[in-house]
Amino acid sequence: MMLPMMGFLFALIIVGGLVSLVATGDPHAKLAPFLGFPLLFAGLAAFCLSLGFGAIGEYLDRMLETLTFGGLGFFGGYSLGGLGGAVLGLKKAIKQTSSF
Repeated sequence: MMLPMMGFLFALIIVGGLVSLVATGDPHAKLAPFLGFPLLFAGLAAFCLSLGFGAIGEYLDRMLETLTFGGLGFFGGYSLGGLGGAVLGLKKAIKQTSSF
């Protein structure tokens, strides 16, 4: 179950990075910043937070001898990182387009 989710994150990072390169290099690209930066930052933030919250959850699982906190931490980090990263990417895209 985790392998397709991590593959989706890597696809977001790769596609977002390529579109962000186009957005940075081409001043005439109007839609590329609003697509590339949120994809890139959503993928990076979801990857980092899912691994971080998952590790904290696994530590809590070992301390409290349960099996719930690791999964909750992973999915919580996945969703919060995706939403937060998309918002940060949108802010970056607005800043990028206002500088032209």
